[in-house]
Amino acid sequence: MAAGPLVLSFLEADSAHVLALYLVPAQPLIGLGLGIVLTAATSLATAEVGYADTGTATAAYLRDQGTGSGSVTSATVHGFGVGLLVATGIMLLAALVATVLLRPRGA
Repeated sequence: MAAGPLVLSFLEADSAHVLALYLVPAQPLIGLGLGIVLTAATSLATAEVGYADTGTATAAYLRDQGTGSGSVTSATVHGFGVGLLVATGIMLLAALVATVLLRPRGA
């Protein structure tokens, strides 16, 4: 998923062939990444929560998801390229944290 924003971070106001060089490669990467990540993250956020607490767990997950979006949005004040690089860094950091924390218990 981080590859899509990384591709878009190189887009500038005077870039040529925007559709072919930036949008066509980035959009499938973002779409595929979001489909995989959001489905797994939502499932993980509510996996071991009791039926009565599922709504609370979902609300907490959505709040955290919105907080992440807000931090990237504030980074775009410095330009979309910077905002997209910040988004890429956050995604890579999240992948690293998930890899470390979500190891199988028997390993």
